[in-house]
Amino acid sequence: ARTARWVARFFEADDAFTTTTDRGLLPVSHERRLREGRRRVDQRVSFDLAAGRAQPQTIDGAPSGPAVRLWPEARDAVSALYYVRTLPLEPSTALAIPVIENGRHSTLRLSVAGTERVTVAGEPIEGVRLLGRHERCHLLRRGRQTEHREVEPADERGAVGRGGGCEFI
Repeated sequence: ARTARWVARFFEADDAFTTTTDRGLLPVSHERRLREGRRRVDQRVSFDLAAGRAQPQTIDGAPSGPAVRLWPEARDAVSALYYVRTLPLEPSTALAIPVIENGRHSTLRLSVAGTERVTVAGEPIEGVRLLGRHERCHLLRRGRQTEHREVEPADERGAVGRGGGCEFI
């Protein structure tokens, strides 16, 4: 992703995100190459679906931090996008997709809000309108218990919702 020309005057970015998946569109590896101003970051995450772990690595494959436990069916953001595109999205469809990014688990909740006409390459087509909510989960440890709290982003008015708990799907 490159910075729009008008933004590049004060902030330059040239980032690349690459994900390799299995046949079920679950991630096998995810690489990110960030070029944001003077900042240069090259990272890889290797997903071991059988063991339920994701291992952060340097770009050459050396571990760069502790392994992270994976939720069942968890996807990175790129594979989640492609997974949703394969699903039959009918009115009243509601989805909860577990996502892991930067070692943090969250749930992407999508619902079909109907269809709308959009223009692609100069031609009008029918598109599916999705409404989404991203729920970030925080683990709070108290003694031997682990509590899962949902934190919702602010809405258009700046109000923050009060949530129950994130689901382990």
